[in-house]
Amino acid sequence: MSSESDKSKRGYRVSRILPYIIPTIQLPEKPKLYSLYRKASDKLYELWGSKENRSEEQWREIFRLALADKENQERFREQFSRMLKVQHNSEANEALESELRKVRFDLSEENLCIQL
Repeated sequence: MSSESDKSKRGYRVSRILPYIIPTIQLPEKPKLYSLYRKASDKLYELWGSKENRSEEQWREIFRLALADKENQERFREQFSRMLKVQHNSEANEALESELRKVRFDLSEENLCIQL
């Protein structure tokens, strides 16, 4: 949920509300959650993934969900490719950099260039 004080302008994000929903409805173990994160990222990319999108928050959500799919060994390369498709979009660049910093320990230094 965004920090907007006006409830009508709040942005509810899948990666932020899903953990609260899952325990109450007892959805499956992590591997199945990973596929949900990936599907959500793909759908948001369809909606928001254009050069015209200047919302860093929306780009962050796309990248956050995609990078949460730890079973996808190509996730880093795929998100770097998405960012390159919208070149000269500083919001997408900043969002990807921010999300990569959060998962930097998932990237091994010796494979960094290979993974990206």
